Amino acid sequence: MWNDLTAASWSFRGHSEPAALRDVLSARFAAVPEPLVLLLAGAQGAVSPDETTWFLNAADYAGSGQPAFEWNAWERLSLETAGSDEEWSDSIRAFWAVHVPFLMSVRGRYSYVALALAGDNAGAVVHGCEPEFEDVTVVARSIDAFAAEVKAVFAGTAAVTDVSRLLLGNAAG
Repeated sequence: MWNDLTAASWSFRGHSEPAALRDVLSARFAAVPEPLVLLLAGAQGAVSPDETTWFLNAADYAGSGQPAFEWNAWERLSLETAGSDEEWSDSIRAFWAVHVPFLMSVRGRYSYVALALAGDNAGAVVHGCEPEFEDVTVVARSIDAFAAEVKAVFAGTAAVTDVSRLLLGNAAG
């Protein structure tokens, strides 16, 4: 998958240690599936040519990088919107406790791709966007299926979807 991104002019920085990524993610999430750790450990950074879409990495999750948007920016924006409505805030926190965002975008609108850890979509990769970040659509049955979809997008064999628009921008049609 990373080779496909590089071939499509994405900025790419080498590999990271799975153990470091696993440690950072487990500080926030109860059980992070190994396929997600291995996928994200494949790059220390991957950013689209127009710098509007990027994969998160260990430094992002640890808060040690200098990103324009923190890895949990969409959660924080939702909580800010909820204001003093505790019930709404609780539902937002519950949602993000079981969704690990790993691809973020500001192309057109704020959006993300995440792995659902629990609930009806457990194990699936979902896409959400503003204004209701917690209203998601399943885009792949698993991390492996998502990686296959990315390869298909860059091979030109995938249908135009929210994911292909995130990865390709205007070239997606």
